[in-house]
Amino acid sequence: AKKRRSYEKFGNIEERTRRLQEIESNRADRQTKRRQARAQQTQNFFTSLHMLQANTLLRESDDSSGAFEDYSLFLYRQQAPVFNDRVKEIEMKLRYPDRERGLAAAYPRGLVG
Repeated sequence: AKKRRSYEKFGNIEERTRRLQEIESNRADRQTKRRQARAQQTQNFFTSLHMLQANTLLRESDDSSGAFEDYSLFLYRQQAPVFNDRVKEIEMKLRYPDRERGLAAAYPRGLVG
């Protein structure tokens, strides 16, 4: 077999320009996705700040600090469809982080109910 010369790897000029255009468009896509991810992270950060501020205000307004409950836990419980199922799901994620969550067959018998 004949060795390929370096200029043969790149192909003709049309292929090179097409490949460079693909790289440029992929770069634009990556930058757009990165910008969207950054905006989402910023939004999540501000949401967390608001929740923490709400917790602080609740803590200061309550006379008995024993009755205080974390606002994020309250929201989580409100959003959970069946709370016991969510608890089981989180326990499974903690016990078996490397396994696929959707496949019940991946777990030992008796754990998935």
